[in-house]
Amino acid sequence: GRLDDTTIADVIKAGIGAFTTMVASNLRAKFALPVPYPIMRRRIGPALFRAVSALPQRDRLMHLRIEICGIPNNATVNELLDIREFFRGRVRDIAFLMPLGRINDQILALDHVALGADIPAAMLEVDARRQLTAFRRMTGGRRVSAMGLRTATLVGDMVKLGFDEVTGAGLADDLRALPSRVTVMHRTTLTRGDGLDAGAGGLG
Repeated sequence: GRLDDTTIADVIKAGIGAFTTMVASNLRAKFALPVPYPIMRRRIGPALFRAVSALPQRDRLMHLRIEICGIPNNATVNELLDIREFFRGRVRDIAFLMPLGRINDQILALDHVALGADIPAAMLEVDARRQLTAFRRMTGGRRVSAMGLRTATLVGDMVKLGFDEVTGAGLADDLRALPSRVTVMHRTTLTRGDGLDAGAGGLG
């Protein structure tokens, strides 16, 4: 069901607190803050804008990614542009996440954004591979990510396809066969704050 604004505000506050902790640990990585599309159409949107704007400019421009999720199929390109402009120039990246199987092609009209494919938990690996391949083809040379990859084989396939970032349980497997350009950032490393520099890759 729909979360009330107070609950969402608490979640956002916790996310911004975690971002501040990461920056204070001197870890040079990107921090993704998921933002449900519906809240941008409600009064919580301006509160989020103020919270993000209050962060040190250098930190948010170097490390913070806003990931818009839960985008409905009837969202128009103008609505999506409004959200992009809301954050543009204030954070490192603005990403729009598209659940495989119900991609809103209006998003493909945007520039200056990152695009992410989110795999539903119920999707079989063979279907995920087929739809991710189609997604990579649709997005052309744009910067793209794939989330929810459940096996090392699928991780390797998506890296070969040119996905810039990958995440999911598949990163917990043996990844020695992946190309050397991939940097794997494990959650334990992030919470320790070892100060690694994240390149192409994802969070395990």
